[in-house]
Amino acid sequence: MASKNDHSTCHKRGKPATEYNGSASTRLVRHHLPVSNKPVYLRITPVRYLCEHCDDPPTTTEQYDWCDRNVTTVKGLEEHLIRQLIRQFPFVSYKQLRY
Repeated sequence: MASKNDHSTCHKRGKPATEYNGSASTRLVRHHLPVSNKPVYLRITPVRYLCEHCDDPPTTTEQYDWCDRNVTTVKGLEEHLIRQLIRQFPFVSYKQLRY
C-alpha cells in the first residue's frame, strides 16, 4: 500500500512534520476480513518525516488510525476476536479482555 498522506505528527511537539525522510521498513499486517476463507495480509511501508519545528529534528514515522504501531493485525481483527470470545464466554467482560 502506498501512503497518500503528506505529513505525520511529531512525537516530541505534536506539530506537523512535513519534510520527507525516506520510508520505514515494509511490514505485513493481517486484515480482519478473509477472502475465500484465506487470511488477507496488507503490505505497508510507512513514510518517515522530519519535524521542522524541533532543534534536533527527530524522525517521525507515519501512523495509521486502523493499525497500532508495531502490531501485526489491524484494529478490526482485534475487536472481532474480542467479540468472538465474549460470545463464547459471556461471563467475561470487555474490560477484562482488554487488560
